[in-house]
Amino acid sequence: MGNNSLTNQELFEIENILGITFNNKQLLIQAFTHDSYNNNGQEKINTYQRLEFLGDAFLDYYIAIKLMYLYPRANEGELTAFRATLVNTSVLAGITKKLNLVGYLRIGKNADYVLKSEKIQADIFESVIGAILIDNDYDSTKVSKFIDSMINYKEIINNNKILNYKAYVLELCAKNKQSVIFDCVNDELIKDNKHQFTVNLVINNRIVASAIGNTKKEAEFAVSKQYYLSLNNK
Repeated sequence: MGNNSLTNQELFEIENILGITFNNKQLLIQAFTHDSYNNNGQEKINTYQRLEFLGDAFLDYYIAIKLMYLYPRANEGELTAFRATLVNTSVLAGITKKLNLVGYLRIGKNADYVLKSEKIQADIFESVIGAILIDNDYDSTKVSKFIDSMINYKEIINNNKILNYKAYVLELCAKNKQSVIFDCVNDELIKDNKHQFTVNLVINNRIVASAIGNTKKEAEFAVSKQYYLSLNNK
C-alpha cells in the first residue's frame, strides 16, 4: 500500500470492501493511483483524475434523480440544498474513511500528506464510481446500487439540516460565479457569560441578509435561511 503497487491480495481486499468484482483490474488500480505516484521515477501511468471527473459528474446526476424520487414535494431550492449536503466533501470523505480505503491509495514518495486530505478522500470515492461505470460499459445498474449501499440519503440530510441552507447559498453563488462571504461583524457578550453573534451575508460585495445566533454556525444558518426564503418568496 502507499508508495508500492497494489498486490493481487490488496485488489481482492478492495473488491471485498466494495462488494464488487472488477472485470478490468487496471481500472481499479487506476482508481487508487494519485497523481503524485508519477513522481517516483517510473514510467508514467494513468492516475485517478479522469475517473474522478466521471464519477463526480455521474454522482451529481444520480443524486438529482434520487432526490426527485425521495422528495416529490421539494422545490428546486430545497433539492439543490439537499444535493449539496449529500455530495459534500466531508460526507464523501467519511465514506472512504469508514471503508478503510485510504491506505490503499498509491502515492509518491514523501506525499503521505495527501492521505489526510478530505478532498483526496472524497476523490477516491468518486474515482471508484467512475471505474465501476466504465468497467460495466457505462451501464449504470451496478454503480447505482453501489451508491445506494454507501449513502443513507435521508439520514444524512436529516442529520445535516443546519448545513442545508448554507450549502444552497454556496452552490447558488458558485453556479452564478458570485463571490460570497459570511462576515461575522459582532461578537457580543450577553447575560450568563453567553455570546451573541451577528453575521452578514455578503454576495458580490453587497450585504443581502443579516442575522444573529448564539454561535457563529447558528448565525450563518440563520442568515442563509433568511436569504433562501427571500429568494423563494419572490
